[in-house]
Amino acid sequence: MFRVAQLLGRRSRLAATLAKQANHLLTGADIAWDCVIGKGLVLHHPTGVVIGRGVLIGDYCRIQQGVTLGGSGGREDGSPEIGASVVLGAGSRVLGSITVGDQSIIGANAVVLKDVPAESIAVGVPAQSSRRRT
Repeated sequence: MFRVAQLLGRRSRLAATLAKQANHLLTGADIAWDCVIGKGLVLHHPTGVVIGRGVLIGDYCRIQQGVTLGGSGGREDGSPEIGASVVLGAGSRVLGSITVGDQSIIGANAVVLKDVPAESIAVGVPAQSSRRRT
């Protein structure tokens, strides 16, 4: 439904918004039609997921229930950029003009307010990141 809303958005903002709302009613996920989502996104439990305008999500990310990705508007106004193969734990929040590097993990209920380097784990409120051990 997200991809349909994106296609509709090229012709009519109203039609895209209606498709977004239908998706929200069916899945419980509120995904802005004008965000950018790469291929292979997995929403394990879409209920309560909010992805705002201007958010960029890389390929093959996994998002648990209750995750919020957002800012104050479009990317230039402070929306997050999520790298490829990132895991976002249940209830986590990534707020503002934040970059989460590729293959990082955001822990459950973490509140990310600053950049997370690639291959890191971020946990806590506010989230602190450290390099993943291999």
